Amino acid sequence: MALSGLGEYERARRLAAAATAEWERERERRGAMIVIAFWSRLLDEHLGRARAALGPEAAATAEAAGRELPLELAVADVGRA
Repeated sequence: MALSGLGEYERARRLAAAATAEWERERERRGAMIVIAFWSRLLDEHLGRARAALGPEAAATAEAAGRELPLELAVADVGRA
């Protein structure tokens, strides 16, 4: 969300997709899903802003790249900001 707030929209989408993929793997491994309503709303707001700024095609490309990226590498990319 912070990256989106800073206008780093592509990186925001990529990191969010990497985190979502990791979350989905954990959910499958543990067999449980946790939904935190206020967190979901914040993600929708900030990442929706990033999607709108990038446009659907660029947002989808960033998301696809993020889903393939191990979470550790996505986080390291943020550290290089």
